[in-house]
Amino acid sequence: MTAVQLKTRIKERLEKTDDPKLLEAIYEMLKSADDEVVKFTPEQRARVMRGLEQMKNGEVSTHEETMEELREWLKKK
Repeated sequence: MTAVQLKTRIKERLEKTDDPKLLEAIYEMLKSADDEVVKFTPEQRARVMRGLEQMKNGEVSTHEETMEELREWLKKK
């Protein structure tokens, strides 16, 4: 895939999301790229790619759902 194609796909995905945490994370990555090149380990890249694929497939939870799961998990500990 060319850089132009990637930019187009990224722009399309950005336009579709209203998740402030995701947008902030992307912004921080882009901002830090101005200062230095971000290099992921193969494991980090795989985890990011897995997360993006999960997002694409709708396998996401709201912050509230995640916090409730965490509270339930902590009660069991």
